[in-house]
Amino acid sequence: MTVIELSSGRWRVQVRRRGFPTIDRTVATREEALGIEKLAIPPKGLSQQRHTLREAWLLYSVSREFRDKPENTRRTESTRMKHVLAGLGDYSLANLVEHPEIIADWLDKRTLEVSERTGSTPSKTSIRLEIAALSTLGLWAVTRHMVTKNPAKGIQRPGLQKRKRRVPVAETAGISGAACSDDVKLAEAARFALLCRELGCRPGELAGLIRSDVEMGKSQSLFRNTKDPDVPGGRDRMVHMTSDAIMLTDVQLRYAMETFPDSAFVFTTRGRDGKYHGFDYAQVAIRLREAEAVGTSFHVHALRREFVSRAIENGIPLSTIMKQTGHRSLQAVSIYDEGLSTAPDIRAALDAHAKIVHDELDLAILERHFKELGATPVQIEHYMATLLASRGKGPAPMQRVLITGEKLSMMSRPPDKR
Repeated sequence: MTVIELSSGRWRVQVRRRGFPTIDRTVATREEALGIEKLAIPPKGLSQQRHTLREAWLLYSVSREFRDKPENTRRTESTRMKHVLAGLGDYSLANLVEHPEIIADWLDKRTLEVSERTGSTPSKTSIRLEIAALSTLGLWAVTRHMVTKNPAKGIQRPGLQKRKRRVPVAETAGISGAACSDDVKLAEAARFALLCRELGCRPGELAGLIRSDVEMGKSQSLFRNTKDPDVPGGRDRMVHMTSDAIMLTDVQLRYAMETFPDSAFVFTTRGRDGKYHGFDYAQVAIRLREAEAVGTSFHVHALRREFVSRAIENGIPLSTIMKQTGHRSLQAVSIYDEGLSTAPDIRAALDAHAKIVHDELDLAILERHFKELGATPVQIEHYMATLLASRGKGPAPMQRVLITGEKLSMMSRPPDKR
């Protein structure tokens, strides 16, 4: 630790400690410099182990576990970790484990940072993904015996408001119109959106779809390494292609073969390095909004929610929906369930359910009514059997009782055999 006076009359404080960020600041007074130096003294019990968070990330990024992950996952983790490393990279893993308040303080500052590109603070989703990336690195570090505990364990992630955005028929029509546009980029974006709606897939899955994995003759496509919490690296999933999906895919493949004949992807983006990558679908929503084909709140993932919600409204079993969408639990698929209880099929199902409940209630009331009239168990059994046999033939006796208050006659009751 060093505090020196500069020729300008200002004071410079330099602190270098392994396992902590380097401090090099210039202040107006000696007292300020000494104060900074004092605060930089490691709290009692802090470790100075050799592995910093940045070093752990470099090791993880070339590890087998990282390489086995899908490209989209690797790219997401790398992007999110940039912000984490900017704030925490110089801390040792041991210090982050022993003093989680370091991470909490960083989160407080991170949520207030204003992006130079967007001019806004990070969203709750961004913060959650950054903590998730840190947690993934921490778990890996535990498996490599760098630390005994995940540094991100117990760090509270910001809550997310459930997205309820659906895609009404009018917007789907707008997207269909955009698919016929002379603007080839807009038309491709529209085809991508419509296929997400037809297949019920995640946008990232469609973005990485390989041409050889499309079997239009069998009406199916194979999504590889799809998201699955129980399978490291993801799970392959075969999905059904509707006739509209086959038509859209055929058009896209013709366009792709002309535009990127050497690419393996159905939807292709050429990177700055000249290599072919899966589709950069971030521009899909932007292009469709600019063309006024959709509303300003439209996002591509809403098409997956629309698929699930409409399927539920139309009475498709959840097990069938889950096979198509790749959800592994009812809890997972229910997140996307924005099906309306006023949809025709659901109305009919609810009415049928109510009728069963009401019929059971009617029979119980009738049985009670017969008892009040003094009928014996044998007589009640006779009346109930007669009632059940005559269902659907004229007005139900229960309706007469409830509406007119009529006392059912006991004159024709069968003799008591007791």
